[in-house]
Amino acid sequence: MTTTAGKQRLSHAAVRASSVIMFILMPFTAVLLLWIFFRQRYYWEHLIFSVHTHTIFFLFFSLVLLLALGFPDSWPGWSGLVIALACPGYLLASLRRVYGQVRASTAGRFLVMSIPYLLVAILLLGVGLFWGFINL
Repeated sequence: MTTTAGKQRLSHAAVRASSVIMFILMPFTAVLLLWIFFRQRYYWEHLIFSVHTHTIFFLFFSLVLLLALGFPDSWPGWSGLVIALACPGYLLASLRRVYGQVRASTAGRFLVMSIPYLLVAILLLGVGLFWGFINL
């Protein structure tokens, strides 16, 4: 197997794992939102919001992958960083818009929500990549 073919198989496994991870994170995010904004909405409303934001994140990362295909030598560089920073920015703005909190309250709740979300996402990413390596 050549190096290029190995990179392609590895990137395919990572993309496949990330899409499954995002699907698993949707209900987890809804539970976090229910915990943080407990008086404002029902679980299914948080789940709809979570599906919406994860769809936007998936579109952002699809754009990063398209840029990587278009510019393979400088994978994606600054444009990927800008798109990766757009995800938390979008989530923060949408939390403020949907839940109607002031900026400081929204930012604090965003930070409280981000810690368990990132821990679970990293754990799932590790499991997903391990599963991807096993199935290569």
